[in-house]
Amino acid sequence: MMSCRMRDSGDKALALKSLKAKIIRLNSTYYRSMWVDSGVQDHFGEEDPSLHHLIKERKGQVERTVHMILDKNGSPKTSALDILRVFAEHF
Repeated sequence: MMSCRMRDSGDKALALKSLKAKIIRLNSTYYRSMWVDSGVQDHFGEEDPSLHHLIKERKGQVERTVHMILDKNGSPKTSALDILRVFAEHF
């Protein structure tokens, strides 16, 4: 009876350890993809970004996004396609 109970707890511990490793791996992959999407150039090797860095980069990305622009006639353009056209015409 005792060995069966120990085996069950051993199996549970092994399963939990396996699940923990899988969660850590998936979490690392998720944060690494966020780091690549943020466009940060100062990422060195295999270091994982901290939550602070991810939030800081996301805020900077949002602040740099153009939401409205005036064309050469002075009329406002708010759609992404219109903004792109105004920049293309300017250059």
